[in-house]
Order: sequence, then structure tokens, then C-alpha cells
Amino acid sequence: MNASIDIPLSALPQSCVIAALVFLFCILAWASAVDIKRRIVPGAAIAAGIFLWCAAFVSAMAADAAGWEGALTASYVWERGFVAGIGGALFATVLVLSVDAVLSHITGRSAIGMGDVELLFVLGLYVGFWGAIACLFIACALAALYSCARFAFDALMRFLRAKGRRPVSELRPFDGTFPFVPFLAAAYVLLMPFAG
Repeated sequence: MNASIDIPLSALPQSCVIAALVFLFCILAWASAVDIKRRIVPGAAIAAGIFLWCAAFVSAMAADAAGWEGALTASYVWERGFVAGIGGALFATVLVLSVDAVLSHITGRSAIGMGDVELLFVLGLYVGFWGAIACLFIACALAALYSCARFAFDALMRFLRAKGRRPVSELRPFDGTFPFVPFLAAAYVLLMPFAG
């Protein structure tokens, strides 16, 4: 596969890759809904993402062991995909924890939730180190745009109240915090056309 971001799953048959990426999208959609509603990343989403990733590799190795025609060799799947996925996940997690430590020191509060870090670990399994970093960068850019839009909206509502007009919306004023998983999910969707 020739693409901008070489994902660890590319060591698997195409059907396994597509299935795994679609399942990850479903997990991200569910985790996004929970994060929006309760401001947590469900542990079951993390566990499901890891389980499905492992299942994709186990099925590819089982196909090789069974001698199925067209199956990839177990050593290729192991070295090219499994190790690359774990390495990508670990490196992405260490990088994000380092950035969180610096930002937390500067701001005096945690910048990235641990559930988000765990989810980035799962993304690293599926899309590798560069894919996870690209997802994080895109998600941060989308979150910054969202924050700017919310602050501008709040300013408009304050202006309308000052002019004696009834505001269009009764949203609570934006405090600068927001669920991050929807931005990671959107970044994942935007990144997938470039993965292969």
C-alpha cells in the first residue's frame, strides 16, 4: 500500500484492515457520545479498541498457520504490523504525556485527560506513531477553532444582552474546557483517506 501515512494494519489482508478501521470508527463514535454527555472516555472503548486490534492480528496469523492461500507470513505480520503498532502507540503516548506535563506545569491544571491519552494509545495501535501524532495535531487544530467560535459566540451573546435583546441561545458561557474525543474522532476520519 502506498500512502502518506503507513499504518501498522497494512501488514494485514485488505479486508482485515477495512474491518478494523471501521470498528475503530464505531468505537470512536461511541466514545465521543459518552465524552460529550459525561466528559469521560469509557474504559470499555479503550478495551474494545485494543481487543479488536489484537483480534485482527491473531486472525491474520491464524490464516498463515492454517496455510490459507494468500495469507501473509506470520513473521511479516508480526514485524511489520504488530511491533509497529505497539511501538507507535507507546511513542505517541510518551510524547503526549510529555506535552501534558509541560502544559500542566505552565497552566497549573491538567491539559489532557488520561482517557484522551489512553485513546491516543489505541489510535497509535491502528495508525502508528505518525498517524497518532497527525490525529493529535488535527484534533488540536479543530479544538482551537471550536474554542475560538465558542468565545466569539459568547461575546455576541453578551453584546446582545447589553443592548437589551434576548439572546438566541441559553448556552452556558464557555469556560475553555470541552470533550476532546469528538475532535480525535473527526481527525481520525479526516486522516483515513491518507492512510494505507
